[in-house]
Amino acid sequence: MKAAAEKPGPPAIGSRYTADGMLNGKPNPSVVTVTAIEAPKRFAFDAEDANSVFHHEFLFSPADGGPRIDRNVTMTEGPFYFPLVLSIFKGTVQKNYNGAMSNLRTRLESAQ
Repeated sequence: MKAAAEKPGPPAIGSRYTADGMLNGKPNPSVVTVTAIEAPKRFAFDAEDANSVFHHEFLFSPADGGPRIDRNVTMTEGPFYFPLVLSIFKGTVQKNYNGAMSNLRTRLESAQ
């Protein structure tokens, strides 16, 4: 995933980013809008692509001498059948989710 701010400046509620990622091996452009910044506890954004809007929320808390990061993702807009498709492909969704969280962990640990 690569993202670029639509306007320069630090992230703030309402900041928008154009994002280019892969979904099932195909390019999936989207627009990401920051919906919450409550440092150091919470960060959230909506990602809108051609088919849907997913809300992503990251919750940060201390655990075992380091940070714990919990991620919640919910579909807020999309075709009525998407929940069924997501349940059928739950393994693939979990693999992508876990990979993204692993990448985040690696980047955070290398920045220390």
